[in-house]
Amino acid sequence: MAWPGKRGHGRSRAAEGLAEWGRARVTALLVDDPRLPFADRAHIATREAAAAVMGDKPRPADLLALAAEAAVLAESLAPESRRLEPPQRPIACRAGCGHCCHTIVMAIPAEVLRLAAHIQRRFTPAARAALIERLRAVAAVAPPERLAARMACPMLADDRCTVYEARPLKCRGLESMDVEVCKRGARGEAVEVPVYAAHHRLFDRVLSGLIVGAIEAGRPDERLDLVRGLLIALETPDAARRWLAGEPVFATARLE
Repeated sequence: MAWPGKRGHGRSRAAEGLAEWGRARVTALLVDDPRLPFADRAHIATREAAAAVMGDKPRPADLLALAAEAAVLAESLAPESRRLEPPQRPIACRAGCGHCCHTIVMAIPAEVLRLAAHIQRRFTPAARAALIERLRAVAAVAPPERLAARMACPMLADDRCTVYEARPLKCRGLESMDVEVCKRGARGEAVEVPVYAAHHRLFDRVLSGLIVGAIEAGRPDERLDLVRGLLIALETPDAARRWLAGEPVFATARLE
C-alpha cells in the first residue's frame, strides 16, 4: 500500500489523506497479522506516514497538516477501539470538567506549531495577547513546581478548553473513569486517576508513531512541555520553517 503523500502536486502532502490512508492501512495490517493489537496497527500506520511526510522535504504546511491528520486518524479509530475493548463503566469526562487540565502535558513540535497556527487564525489580537501573558506566567515556573502547585493550563477558561479543536493527542487520549478522583487530584492530592486504558493506549500509540516516524526521517526526538513549546511557537517568527531547517527552536521547552 503506497503512501498517498508521494503523489504531491503542490498541495500539503500530509493533507492529501493521512487519516483516510491510515484507516485503510490499519485494516490491511489486520489481514497481514490478525494477532497484532489494534493500537499497534495505528502506531505502524502513523509511523509510516510521518516518516514519508517528514523525510520528503516537508513544508510548514505539511508539518501542521501531519499533526491535524494524526488527530483525525486517532479520533476516527476510537469507535472501533471502543467496540473491541469497551469500558467497564461509563466515562466520567463531561464538557465543563477541567480537573485534568492541571498537569504537565507533553507535546511534539508539530502539535505545538499546529496549535499556534490555530490560535493565530482563531483568536482576536486581544485574546491572543492575553493568552501569551498567561503562557509566560506559567512557563516561568518549572514543570515540577507547576505540577505540585496544580497550576491550570493557560488555555483553560471557565473549566473549558479554548483550543479544544486543536488540542494535542495527550489531551485527547485521556478519559477518566472517576470524576471524584479527578477532583481530589485537582485539589493537590496525590492520586492515580483511573483512565479508560484502551482509549489512552490508542492515542498514545498514534503519538509514538509520529515521534518514531520523524526520527526515522532524521528529525530529532523532541518531547516538549506544551506551555513552553506553545509560547515559543507563538513568539518566534517562522518557527515551523526554522525548525524544519534544523534550528533548535524548542531547546528550552524540552522535557527531561
